[in-house]
Amino acid sequence: MALFRTVSSNESLPAIAGNGVTLRVPHAGDFAEWAALRERSRAFLTPWEPTWPADDLTRGAFRRRLKRYAAQVLGVALEPAAEGAAGSSATPRTCAAILPTPS
Repeated sequence: MALFRTVSSNESLPAIAGNGVTLRVPHAGDFAEWAALRERSRAFLTPWEPTWPADDLTRGAFRRRLKRYAAQVLGVALEPAAEGAAGSSATPRTCAAILPTPS
């Protein structure tokens, strides 16, 4: 998918390195770590995202998030059906992966 590859490219959006943290666009390969962290953080996230779709922690849902993030970065409108699971109103508006800076 060209849209996904374009926005996921490190050439499009550079990583931002800080004090022990690097922010970058998430990639499909981040799924396992993202899902594990999100599950561990569920209680913390619930006040801001009270309704999670039943498939929220699946690979397909993660791909939909990446597609939505890419569209936001490019200013492209998605068709409503492409937004994810029916009834999903909790849509994050950020697109960064937080990584420890290599030592």
